[in-house]
Amino acid sequence: MLVHFVTDDPTKIPAIRAMLEPRYHIAPWLLGSDDTQIDSSGVLMVDADLRKIHRVEQIQLVLQELSCIREKLFVVHNQVRSMVAQAYALGATAVVSRPKEIIFKLAQIEVAEKAAQSDFAIASPEITESTAAFASMFSAVRAGKQINLSDAERATLEIVNSISEKGLAAWLDDVRRYHEGTFQHCLLVTGVAVGFAIEIGFSSLDVKRLGIAATLHDIGKARIPLLVLD
Repeated sequence: MLVHFVTDDPTKIPAIRAMLEPRYHIAPWLLGSDDTQIDSSGVLMVDADLRKIHRVEQIQLVLQELSCIREKLFVVHNQVRSMVAQAYALGATAVVSRPKEIIFKLAQIEVAEKAAQSDFAIASPEITESTAAFASMFSAVRAGKQINLSDAERATLEIVNSISEKGLAAWLDDVRRYHEGTFQHCLLVTGVAVGFAIEIGFSSLDVKRLGIAATLHDIGKARIPLLVLD
C-alpha cells in the first residue's frame, strides 16, 4: 500500500520509513517543497504543526492535489483539542496521538479493502478489528519494538464476543473466507481456544486469559522470513 507522508519536519521521514517500510511504500511530501511526485492512490498521512496558519494552507493545497484519496490519517501529538478539531476540519478520517498508532489504522484499511474486493459480503467488524490488531503486533515485532498488549487484548475480545454471539463454527467459516496465511492461523487458533474455554465453562476472566495466550502464541513468526513461512 502507498502511504503519502506529509510533514513539515524532514527528520520525521526516516523515522516513518523505518517504522512502516517495507510493508508499506512511503511517498514523502515535505511541506513547502515542490519536488514531490503526485500519485492519487493509497492513503494520506499528515504529521505537521496545525497551529501554524501557513502550514494549514500548505496542507490544504496537498489535499487538493490528492483529493481522490479517501483515507486521510492525521497525527496530533498529545491530542490537543484545537488541533484535533483542525484535523477533522481539513478532512481527517482518523486522528491518532503518535505515528506508530498509524500501523493499526493502516492494517484496518488493508483488511477493509481486501474484504471489499472479495466476492463475499464485507467481513465482520470482529474479523476486521482482530486482524488489524494482529497486523499491528506483528509489525511491531518485525521492527524490533515491544508489542502493545492492548492490541492483543482487543483482538481477543473481538473473537470472544463473536464466538459468544454466533458460535465457533461461524467464526471459523468467516476466517477461512476472508484470510489466509499466518493471520488466518492466529485467528483460527485463538477462536478454537476461546470456543473450547466457553464450551467447558471457563469463567469469563479465564476465557480471556486463554484467548490472549492463543493470540500471542505465534508472535515469533513475525521474525521468520516469508519464504520460510510460505
